[in-house]
Amino acid sequence: MFLDLDRFKVVNDTLGHAMGDRLLQAVTHRLEKCLRRGGDTLSRFGGGDEFTLLLPSIHGNDDARNIARKLINALKAPFQLGDHEVFVGGVSIGISVFPPEAGETMDLLIQNADIAMYHVKARGKDGYRFYSDSMSINTANRLSLERDLRLALERNELRVFYQPQVCSRSNRVVGLEAWCAGSTRNGGDCSTPPGGISCPPWQKKPGWLANSVNRLSIRPAATWAAGSVAGIPTCAWR
Repeated sequence: MFLDLDRFKVVNDTLGHAMGDRLLQAVTHRLEKCLRRGGDTLSRFGGGDEFTLLLPSIHGNDDARNIARKLINALKAPFQLGDHEVFVGGVSIGISVFPPEAGETMDLLIQNADIAMYHVKARGKDGYRFYSDSMSINTANRLSLERDLRLALERNELRVFYQPQVCSRSNRVVGLEAWCAGSTRNGGDCSTPPGGISCPPWQKKPGWLANSVNRLSIRPAATWAAGSVAGIPTCAWR
C-alpha cells in the first residue's frame, strides 16, 4: 500500500515544520494501531507525508480492502497538537497486490501502488484504489502528450482560442477563457484544455506549460484592453 495524507502540506505551511513533524508522529502512532501482528510493516517514504505499508499475509483483495478502510477511518478524528486541533483531511491509499498485475518486484509494487494512489486523488481523495494495467497506460499517454506539447511550443505550433464568458442578464462579454491547441508529430491533437492534459485540483499544472499558455493568451488581451475591447478579464488557464 502507498499512503498519502491529503492535507498535510496545508497544516505544515500554516503551523510550521515543527508542528508538522508532531502531526506525522501522531499519524504514525494511530496507523500502527491498525496493523496486524505477524509482519505488517509501516514506514515513511521519501521523508515527507507519504507512507508505505507492506502486508505479507493477506488472502486476497478483501483483506487489503478491509485494512485500507481501517486506516481511512483511523485518521478521521482530529489530532490535538498543543493548542491546535488538526484534521489531516483524509488519506489516499493506492494498493498493489502480488501477483499478477501489480509487478513481481518490490520496486514495481511500490511504483504501481503510487500510481493507484494518484488515481484516488484524482477522484476526490480520502479513499483507496487497486492498481490496474490501464492506470499505467494513462500515465504513459500523459507523458507522451507533455512531450508533444513541449515540441509544439518550441516550434510555435500552438494556436490560441478564446471562449467568451457572457453575462446571462446583460448579454455582455464579461471575460475570456483561453486555451491552446496544436498537432502532434503523428497527426493527432495536443491541446490544453479542453481535450488535453487533465490536471486535477490536487496536482500542480506543469509550470512550463501554464507560463507559456499565459504568455500566448495575455498578449492579445493586453492589446484589446488598450484598444476597443477594454475591461475584459482573461483567464489563461482554468
